[in-house]
Amino acid sequence: MRYVGIDPGVNGAIAWMDEDNNGCGSIKMPKEGYLRQGMRGHVCEHFCDVYVEDIPKGFSGMVNQSTMAVLHRNFGYMLGVLACTNITPIMVRPQTWQKDIPGLKGLKGKDRKNALWEHAKECFPDIKVFKYSADALLIAKWGSEQ
Repeated sequence: MRYVGIDPGVNGAIAWMDEDNNGCGSIKMPKEGYLRQGMRGHVCEHFCDVYVEDIPKGFSGMVNQSTMAVLHRNFGYMLGVLACTNITPIMVRPQTWQKDIPGLKGLKGKDRKNALWEHAKECFPDIKVFKYSADALLIAKWGSEQ
């Protein structure tokens, strides 16, 4: 069984870990036209659960409308690629998968992102954990524990 975590942001990633801890890794979120190729070999050819971080339905003043439009377009495209490969994603809110990670309370922005990155490096000491892949790896880990 393979667990896949997807952080659908433009600067996100697709990460995977095998049930037997025989393999894990990540790739930077592929550009729109290359998403299916990026998933091939990591997602599409394995029996797996795919956990996708749910995105906000609206936008706050902290994020401009153009950024949100790109995020929603990419999110829809990714869901379409998953549907074409007969994979039904399991949507997970950030608050849900981050709930049990120590040291996050009260952190926002870059401080929160750095704390998630440090936690991911502790959880996955055998691979190079990039800041862009930390969330996706932790989403996959969260999914494996469900």
